[in-house]
Amino acid sequence: ESSVDIACAEGTGDAGIEDGYTEGNKVKIRTCTIPGAPSSGSDSVDGKLVMNSRVSQVVSDMVKAAKADGVSTAVTSGFRSMATQQCLYDGGCGSNGTAAEPGTSNHQMGIAMDVDGAFNAWLRKNGEKFGYKWFGPGDDVHFSPNGR
Repeated sequence: ESSVDIACAEGTGDAGIEDGYTEGNKVKIRTCTIPGAPSSGSDSVDGKLVMNSRVSQVVSDMVKAAKADGVSTAVTSGFRSMATQQCLYDGGCGSNGTAAEPGTSNHQMGIAMDVDGAFNAWLRKNGEKFGYKWFGPGDDVHFSPNGR
């Protein structure tokens, strides 16, 4: 569903309206920057993680909890535009060959994130407390509410 009318969580930044995609259908979504979550993804804003406003509160809470546990929050990808997803799917943009077909990725709805390092281990242990599941072997950096 569209999240255009859902405000970004308090303490996060409004990154504007983007085209999201789910099951091949375009949906307008509000995107938010998450403070304390540096992202190297090509669709980051000023080096910050960008996520859907629907999950901005829970992702912000996860980042704060990880930091309280002394864990660095390295994120490689959050929200992805169609162009970025297509590039990854085609094997470019630093792809590891596991990108979902464009129009079907939870990244394109801004609800999935790929993480590195200690944050990955922390999310495997604690993510489900926040409603985030690990995708599992085959894509061991990917977390989303539905694990896909």
